[in-house]
Amino acid sequence: MNNKNRRIKLLPGSILYFALLIFAILFTQLLRNPVSNAFLWFVLLLPIVSVVHTLIGKGSIQIFVHSDTARTEKGEPVEYEIKIVNSSILTYPFVEAVISEPSDESLKCKKRRMNLSLVPFGTYTVKKAVRFRFRGLYEIGVESVYISDLFRFFALRADMYNYAPVTVFPRKIPISGQRTSSDTDVPQQVIRRDITNEKTDVSDIRDYVAGDSIRDIHWKLSSKTQEIKVKQFNSAEENHVYVFCDVSRAAIPEKKSASEVYDSLKKMFRERKEKGRSEQLRRSIIDNMGDAETDADDRIGSILNDVAADPEKKSKKKNKASGSKKMRKSRKRERKERKLIRSGMDKNEIDTIIAIDDLIRSNSKKKKKAVIQDDGGSESSAREAEARTERVTTLESDIRHITDLIGNTADELNCNNVGGEVRPEFSEEYDELCADAVIERTIAEAFSEFSRGRICTVCWFDEREDCGIASYTVRSESEFEEVYMKLATASTVDHENLVSKLSICVSDSASVVLKVVTSNLDPVSASEISSLPARFGGAGTGCSAEIFVYSPFDKYTDPTARKAYVSSVCADLMRRGIMAMSLDEEKDSSGAAVYVATSVD
Repeated sequence: MNNKNRRIKLLPGSILYFALLIFAILFTQLLRNPVSNAFLWFVLLLPIVSVVHTLIGKGSIQIFVHSDTARTEKGEPVEYEIKIVNSSILTYPFVEAVISEPSDESLKCKKRRMNLSLVPFGTYTVKKAVRFRFRGLYEIGVESVYISDLFRFFALRADMYNYAPVTVFPRKIPISGQRTSSDTDVPQQVIRRDITNEKTDVSDIRDYVAGDSIRDIHWKLSSKTQEIKVKQFNSAEENHVYVFCDVSRAAIPEKKSASEVYDSLKKMFRERKEKGRSEQLRRSIIDNMGDAETDADDRIGSILNDVAADPEKKSKKKNKASGSKKMRKSRKRERKERKLIRSGMDKNEIDTIIAIDDLIRSNSKKKKKAVIQDDGGSESSAREAEARTERVTTLESDIRHITDLIGNTADELNCNNVGGEVRPEFSEEYDELCADAVIERTIAEAFSEFSRGRICTVCWFDEREDCGIASYTVRSESEFEEVYMKLATASTVDHENLVSKLSICVSDSASVVLKVVTSNLDPVSASEISSLPARFGGAGTGCSAEIFVYSPFDKYTDPTARKAYVSSVCADLMRRGIMAMSLDEEKDSSGAAVYVATSVD
């Protein structure tokens, strides 16, 4: 029992004691008889008796914590028992214990205060059974005990720090069946060779991928199939696989203000307009002028510059000053409509762009008017607040109107960079949920590689390491046990730790095989993953990459939108030669959990 850092806490009864002490002093001074003196001595001795009583309790109250196991896997039941024992002959009716025990969601241990009463030689027992949903270290026990005196004058804290640690490990779930290899993947049946980069036997024939060497083209087969085929060779490094475990937290989209939403909409339509205009000019140049596509962009630039320098347009701009204010607005609107029509936009898009400009202009005018009114002091603060609320409500209504026109919502504009928004009730546990799933799938993939006779290097971000990255090369399941212990207790890291930074752990220079297990598919993370093969020479040097994606769709406010986003990102990765897979948890014929590998559609 640790008795350090003791502290005394005054209770409401102390106020009553001081009042009683003042009364006893006055009573003694007024009466000056033995009864009043005895009463005064009784009041003076009360704190001493209380201190002795609490000090005895501090030494006699003991804590015993026990759990039926110190190591367990997720989902397995664990029973624990906490005993608070009074080993003295005194009664302690006011005891407050600060207990650390798993929460109802079993996300982590939470502290709670529990009031109890201890009779002489009595015991208070807390006994529960729990199933942990997440991996990690759970410390179950008592942090401290506050012992109050019989009169509730004060409470003395006794620091216990008596815990029974329970380490919860991720599950070891096998992968059922054989996966379909990617076009750039190594063959499943390999032969161990001495370490060399020399290409020896042809192991596989696949489709040509940008970056492949011309010397590896299978000319005879390509001439028969009328498609370019490339020979894949065996080498010693094909037996070495790098598995990157991404335990970084998800990137949370930042909410945008009304003006930022307007800017996003305006920028989106501007880019769409310029893209459509450039594409239209390119087709016209290629079809009518016979120029090659490589020359089309240069001619487009010169045409756009000529249009910008057109004196007729300059004269039209000068004429804006003529006429009334309404006429100027009408002419400006007509010119903009004609310009947008020439760019190839439909009427719906044109109306939306003009509506955005009008709303931004009206919003700026309202702000200017509000500033003038504030300077003049002609409106009261209540009216100003009411006007400001009305403006915000109007802006929100306008946002909904505009975003309905283009088929998006304001929330989608805020969250489209990660494919949706996590439901509020799952926001607290989302990062741990993803980290658990990623680690379990990393372990499953490592065991799958061992079963094929391959050497596996597992890498992940780990704050316990000096460099912040843990990397272990393992050759068998028995050697993996030490890595399993460290990987199981790895904590999540900030989302700025991109998985591509783990590439510094790769020591091979050719035939690099990468397996990435992640739940982060935001644009930055996806871009970094797509660049991994190029870091090691691309497909031309035999480098291949495969990504295992985990995304709990049911935890999002719009699962359909999240699925569409994940599918689009994975499709883009597959176009870049990276096979995108998902490991879905299912039950086999015996009821045991297995992972089934499927391609992400």
